[in-house]
Amino acid sequence: MSGSDLYLMRHGETQANAQGRYQGRLDSDLTDRGLAQAQAVSALLADRLRGRAVRILVSPLGRAQKTAAILAAALDRPRPVQTLDTLTEVSMGACEGLTRAEIAQHWPNIRKGRARREWMFHTPGGETLDVAFARASAAYAQARASDEPTVIVSHAILGRLIRAAHGQQPVLEALALEAPQEVAFQLGDGGHEHALTAL
Repeated sequence: MSGSDLYLMRHGETQANAQGRYQGRLDSDLTDRGLAQAQAVSALLADRLRGRAVRILVSPLGRAQKTAAILAAALDRPRPVQTLDTLTEVSMGACEGLTRAEIAQHWPNIRKGRARREWMFHTPGGETLDVAFARASAAYAQARASDEPTVIVSHAILGRLIRAAHGQQPVLEALALEAPQEVAFQLGDGGHEHALTAL
């Protein structure tokens, strides 16, 4: 596949996002703003991919499934949506559902001495970085293994790991990247990415 035919989008804002709660494998409904974000990014991608058959690969979590359904409705030639377990958000174990302040209260040193967002892979009962990156890399490889335009619908942390696999950049650097919910990333040739802003 040409890199210009591969896109990555994050689900729209959820109730938990709006409340500042870390979701991980938990789920939460899209807010009105999240629905608007999903619709805007979907419209942008539908315009770019008009007339072409498009694969959609999506996480099994409800917030991503809803976003993918909005995308499929916007496209004029969507393939059946394909759910991949490898696109599920990173598990944060005991920290799921908690705010930053609540996590700091229970585990005051969890961020100490670690790179930005690296602490998320050191939560009690959570997923390790090696396991999560291997999963993201497998999802990325599957997305690339087609000649059809493909849109990946995933999550904030898992999406950053996919971008690391694409750009062959250090994972800890990729974790520091921004992951807006009103943007689709075009994953181009040579490891390049281009942000397409919908709102």
